[in-house]
Amino acid sequence: MNTKKIIELMHRQFGEFHGVSVEALHTPLPVFRLFELREGESLRIGGSVAQDRLLVVLGRAHIGADIWDPARSAQQALVMPPSPGMIEISAIDDSLLCHLDLDMLDILLTQEQLLETSALSDPRLNAVRHTALMRKLPLENVEQALSLLHEQRLEAGAEPVKMGRESDHFYVLVEGTAELWRIDDEEGIPMKAEDLDPGSCFGEEGLLMRSPSPVTIRLTSDCRLLTLGREAFEQLLARPMVHEVDVHIAKTMHDRGYALLDVRLEEEYEEQRIPGAQLIPLSQLKQRMTELDTEREYLVYCRSGRRSSVATFLLAKSGFRATNMQGGITAWPFEREGEEVEEVEPV
Repeated sequence: MNTKKIIELMHRQFGEFHGVSVEALHTPLPVFRLFELREGESLRIGGSVAQDRLLVVLGRAHIGADIWDPARSAQQALVMPPSPGMIEISAIDDSLLCHLDLDMLDILLTQEQLLETSALSDPRLNAVRHTALMRKLPLENVEQALSLLHEQRLEAGAEPVKMGRESDHFYVLVEGTAELWRIDDEEGIPMKAEDLDPGSCFGEEGLLMRSPSPVTIRLTSDCRLLTLGREAFEQLLARPMVHEVDVHIAKTMHDRGYALLDVRLEEEYEEQRIPGAQLIPLSQLKQRMTELDTEREYLVYCRSGRRSSVATFLLAKSGFRATNMQGGITAWPFEREGEEVEEVEPV
């Protein structure tokens, strides 16, 4: 069963979810965590400060001395003990359990109610209210962005964003479908990298890097778009979502546990890199986000800080905690490693 069907099932079964829409539950906010156990498997999970709930979505499980199943969870959810208490779980059947974070659910409910109120005064919000982008922004920024959005209708075959051409707009796809094309890292030729559906956003790469677009967006059907100009994009979307620090603060953050993410090309990574950095080229980031740990905080870098600003924006939009390192590895005056590191003078 995929995540979409699981969310729909939980929304039907459990009263805790009834105050929020199914669409909103696809938020990047960590509202719930799912645990899958095979028959006979056991698990210990920690308690919580806010007395979160533990729900059995599928199957049966021993939780403490009692047997829990979906019907019992629907009648009265199990209240998790205060931290640092632990819960012992042993699956009787193949089971799926949900840890529901009440604080995060409260935030989501508040957002949903505020967005519902805003939608009454501006119907354009209905087109973008459930996108990950909208749920990562302060509500006042959403409202300002809505006042500046312009609707645009384009026919199939149009290319609102074109590789090598500068663009002054950020786009939200409201109706229709499109394709994203970029230069393949290995083949060196344009290749389709992603299919875009309603709710998808594009145009941020050229805007954040302040350079010609590295991608082409080709519409595969007649589309309705909402557009936002460069200045409004930078003020209302980029600044709240792209947190930046200089290299000296970045070094302190790394020493305190931030994971390093390098978004350059593989050959750049082999030439020189910061020790311990994980490599995911920017062009592959959307497809490989599952390789990242949602519990970690990431410090993102490239050569100069431009590509990493795009990566930081994409990560923040998807619910990750990420910070961009200004100046990139070019400005990094500390330890490096790689094939050509001996030839690089510290900054």
